[in-house]
Amino acid sequence: MLKKLNIPPGFTLLKKRKTWILIKDECKDLLIHTGIENIEEFLEKFKLSDAYFKGRIAHPSLSIEEGKNIILKRYTHGGILRIFLKDLYIFGTRSFKELFFYEELQNLGFPTIQVISAIHQSFFLFFYRAFLISMAISNSKDLLDLLKEIGNNPSSENLILKRRIIRSIAFSIKQFHNHGFFHGDLQL
Repeated sequence: MLKKLNIPPGFTLLKKRKTWILIKDECKDLLIHTGIENIEEFLEKFKLSDAYFKGRIAHPSLSIEEGKNIILKRYTHGGILRIFLKDLYIFGTRSFKELFFYEELQNLGFPTIQVISAIHQSFFLFFYRAFLISMAISNSKDLLDLLKEIGNNPSSENLILKRRIIRSIAFSIKQFHNHGFFHGDLQL
């Protein structure tokens, strides 16, 4: 199944034991130096992180060189499936599909994160774990935090800013749908 992937230009597919790693060529040496080929040790480095970003679960950040951080998204189930399967999935290539999706969005000019790697770790029979690694956007703010910071009764200057932000989001969603995309739980 993974051998039939249509790998996007500028990416390489590596296989190490039971782990498939789709990695952006320009980041390959850096990620290999960071230890991505030994996935268990690589994941341990993220456990030591003191910087986390919000999502369904907290996504740890790791400094890879001066001024550059990467964020690890570990896929987990929501709802009742989380109780039984936690981060295990059956069949599929979830993280690779999301990487392809982000690449397509970037090629169309959408402002989105730069995904540099997707990891598919076979577990048992048809079960696997999936991870996505992206570059952190420096000086970025969580949208909800930003809107809370502006507040419910903003000054006229902040009201203009709030409206500009909401208009920009609405326009991006419209463009997103005009290109035929819809994915309710993507964190773009």
